[in-house]
Amino acid sequence: MFGAAIVLPVLLTAHLVYAAAVRPRLDNGVAKTPPMGWNTYNHYSCSPNETIVKSNAKALVDLGLADLGYRYVTTDCGWTVRDRTANGSLTWNETLFPNGFPALGEYIHGLGLLFGVYEDAGIRSCQINIQQAGSLYHEAQDAALFASWNIDALKYDNCFSDAATGYPNVNYAPSTSPSARYANMTKALAAQNRAVLFQICEWGVDFPALWAPLLGHT
Repeated sequence: MFGAAIVLPVLLTAHLVYAAAVRPRLDNGVAKTPPMGWNTYNHYSCSPNETIVKSNAKALVDLGLADLGYRYVTTDCGWTVRDRTANGSLTWNETLFPNGFPALGEYIHGLGLLFGVYEDAGIRSCQINIQQAGSLYHEAQDAALFASWNIDALKYDNCFSDAATGYPNVNYAPSTSPSARYANMTKALAAQNRAVLFQICEWGVDFPALWAPLLGHT
């Protein structure tokens, strides 16, 4: 009896601590269960190409992994180019992706899979040896472009954003915090007529557990 009287307050306290730690999450209809799939970075780092993406997407289907829930196919860093087009848009590297990203998305969707792309919350993406445009200050434009490609997921990195965020970085003004930059893309994606899985990749800067759940899914 005495032992039970001690255990009950301990369990109640643990429950209250857990409840306080669970924060409201971004809810746009996706990621009701943990999202699963394949990302080019895991084997090819920042060196993807169209053949790599298509062959691995098809393998998800052929090996039965898609039936088990592995449906996201994401092209990570290395797909874009250094400069934006004349109207400020991102574009793909035509040597690596000769048929373009809209066609790549159609192929992936044709397999019954989901189409993911990569960008960065800084002025450049994370590839070190080749400069590639980031989304900072272009969030609304890039989100609209991605929606026009019918993407299903966006992995959003944290390179070249601010001197305080570590390697690699570049100094520029004004300085913006990770949470503010990610919030800008969350808002830009929400303005599109398409629900997108938003994957925040910011390396633990500024205690993301305290703010990221409201802005992204993973």
